[in-house]
Amino acid sequence: MERLMPFFLLLLVVGCSTELTFTEMTKAEINGSIQEFIEQHDGGISLFFDEENVIYIVLNSEMVLKDQAAFHLIGIESNQDILTIHVSQKQAEDLLGEKAENQKAYKVNLDKPYTTIRARMDERDLPFNMVSGK
Repeated sequence: MERLMPFFLLLLVVGCSTELTFTEMTKAEINGSIQEFIEQHDGGISLFFDEENVIYIVLNSEMVLKDQAAFHLIGIESNQDILTIHVSQKQAEDLLGEKAENQKAYKVNLDKPYTTIRARMDERDLPFNMVSGK
């Protein structure tokens, strides 16, 4: 049994470890409270806290017209207890008045609790338009 103890400890550590990851969500994956949140979102960068280790980032409104700038997620970064969301701005696509695919939602699986979450573009902090959660 003593020889098996290191194996069980390894399983425990590996089984409990989590990684900081994010994925873009499809319209089919968005439902429930996150759908309600997105419907209230009117542009910019917003956060929705869902579960203990899950947040959602919503970028832009449904309608971003040509010649307006739309946010795009570049990546996320963890530095001690600060989570940084890196974004850029690019010209929006215009689909002749139809709803363009400029509004994006990302699911972020957190690797640990963070005391600060910030959005940055070109080395400057950006405000969140809306922050909500369960």
